[in-house]
Amino acid sequence: MFSQNISYIALLFLVVLMAVSCSKKNYATRAEYNFKSTDAKPHYDDLHYWAAHPWKWDVSDSVKLT
Repeated sequence: MFSQNISYIALLFLVVLMAVSCSKKNYATRAEYNFKSTDAKPHYDDLHYWAAHPWKWDVSDSVKLT
């Protein structure tokens, strides 16, 4: 009885682990920059014109810290 409960717990743990490891937040994303300015100058008050900014989520935010 006890070993059967351990087997169910281990199976549940593996299923949860597989579901969490396949989440979209672990995938690197590609940045797409298709922004056009009317006067051919970047508008730095708009976050789309920044490659990296503390308030902007980008590819570098998905790198694991070890």
